[in-house]
Amino acid sequence: MVRTLTVIMSLGVLLVAGTVQAGVAPDALCKEKKAKAAGKKAADLMKAFGKNIKKTDTAKLAEDVSKAQSKFTKAFTKAEGAGGCDTNGDAAAIEAKVDAAVSDLVADLTNICGDNARAGIEQCDGTDASECQGVCLPNCTCPEPICGNGAKEEGEACDPPCEKGACGDGQICGGFCQCVADLPCDCGSPDPTMYQFTTKAPTQAVCGTTDGGPPLDELACMGMYLGGGGGSMAVPNMLPDEATVKYNVECCQGTNLAITPKTQAEVGKLNCGEGKRCSSTSENAGAPCRRDRNCPGGFCETHCFFAAPLEVFDQTTPPISVCADIEVIEDSLGGVDCGTGEKFTRLPIDARLYLTGFDKSPSTPGFQACPICFGGTLGIPGSGICEGGPNNGLPCTPQSTAYDVENCCEGPALVGTPCSDDSDCPGNSCIPGCTQYPTSHDCPPNPLTVVGVIPISFALTTEASSKTANANGDFCGWCRDVEVEGTYCFEGDPDDMPSPGGKSCPDSATVACRPTTFYGPGGGDAADMAECSDPVPCSTDADCSAPYETCEQRNPGAFRDATVRNISYQGTRGGDLRTLGSHRGTTVSAFCVGPSFNTDADFSGDVGGPAGVSLEVDMQLSP
Repeated sequence: MVRTLTVIMSLGVLLVAGTVQAGVAPDALCKEKKAKAAGKKAADLMKAFGKNIKKTDTAKLAEDVSKAQSKFTKAFTKAEGAGGCDTNGDAAAIEAKVDAAVSDLVADLTNICGDNARAGIEQCDGTDASECQGVCLPNCTCPEPICGNGAKEEGEACDPPCEKGACGDGQICGGFCQCVADLPCDCGSPDPTMYQFTTKAPTQAVCGTTDGGPPLDELACMGMYLGGGGGSMAVPNMLPDEATVKYNVECCQGTNLAITPKTQAEVGKLNCGEGKRCSSTSENAGAPCRRDRNCPGGFCETHCFFAAPLEVFDQTTPPISVCADIEVIEDSLGGVDCGTGEKFTRLPIDARLYLTGFDKSPSTPGFQACPICFGGTLGIPGSGICEGGPNNGLPCTPQSTAYDVENCCEGPALVGTPCSDDSDCPGNSCIPGCTQYPTSHDCPPNPLTVVGVIPISFALTTEASSKTANANGDFCGWCRDVEVEGTYCFEGDPDDMPSPGGKSCPDSATVACRPTTFYGPGGGDAADMAECSDPVPCSTDADCSAPYETCEQRNPGAFRDATVRNISYQGTRGGDLRTLGSHRGTTVSAFCVGPSFNTDADFSGDVGGPAGVSLEVDMQLSP
């Protein structure tokens, strides 16, 4: 693309330089005529190639190209024959520039993503992925850089951290995949061996903004916002507090730390950041995995949970609210500056959704989609009692607090909706003490109610994080069938039932990923739910191909507001971590969430679309 723009700009300089007013010197008139001839040939060639793209006819294309060449030669000869030209005989040089520009543009327009040959605007294509360290996404673009994956990607000076090979003399690859001075560790004495963060009940109300109207002009701290301008799921969903992730300090240079996750074996399932691994029965036992299909003869096993179960409330239709288990799917990696408290951690998770039904905890005011660990004390084993779910009535350990307590409307209309007084709840009462927490993995949802998995990739930073929509209002894009068959399915959707467009998804019969009997709780094999093809991310329509020809998110806008075009978060650093104890900071992330191919979840949350999250956290280093 850079090459195309360079050639076009060079041609543009020629055309602009050659455009003159009447009555000027003869050499300027000559340049004007030559510029018009060059522009006319470019237009004629693009018209000819455009016709050939629509309907291939090589004989007609050759005829049209020959005509364009003849017209150009005739126009140049006439311009020079009139006299007054400072330069004569430059027709071949100018024509070569025109041909190069047109050739480049045609390559951009006609390259085929998926033919294993990088061309035009493609960053890579299948196996032709040298520009992307051998890894190419389905839309022929390079993946976002991942510090710690061993591949030096765009924006990185080196990778992996803690090695010297990619850096200059006296330097080493630091925790943010930038070369830093190879200095002795300056993060306290003795050197730290562990870093951890714990989510906390928010002490500030606002951690981000949008350009939408109230209440979306301010984004709540500890809130997760999900989806585009449509949908019915209330935002934000307040995330559980008291979630801890622990890391090993892999190396320390000066104040720069590279961190890698503690494993389940080291710190237990609730405090680790280790990704999923193939089960011991698999041919790939112990290998990293994302889905069961990666583990022949076994399954992809969750080793770590991030936080207690999450309530995802649907304000319009409460019975389709869901309870989500948050599973770490890939190793969480990152970097920390112990002197300033700057932090970046990548935390890829799966939100496994359970359609649990209505109000799981009758003893707790409000509405709860997850079973509640009622009456206990945070972290005290067996101090609570499960209300709801298969462990109803059994002892439990609260793994979060009821920090979200507020007034809410009592049912049936507007049930669970925050309120100030009865006037906010037509026909109902505004009652105090409503909460969706504390939850606990000791009180799981019914496993037969699983309805799907939404992959979420947190890229948590103490700095700024933002997203801006395009002219159509799309912050994110996935290839979708809008015009070819009009089903409005995203590519990869296996659904052979009528879609919102009234038809089965194109090629759905060839996407063998889950039983066609699974259309509600208890049906089919829940383990196969996550085995569908992945949605295909894209930047423009050019990244997509029929029948999934359009690049867009589900609905324009963000977070139930179709007019939003900008999402902006600002994190805060934890300060000097070298002093003893915990240090409060805020980590934020604006990102994209693809469709899960579960109809209820996708339409309620309006995904694929944008997402945003902020977490108030306590950070701490330990020797």
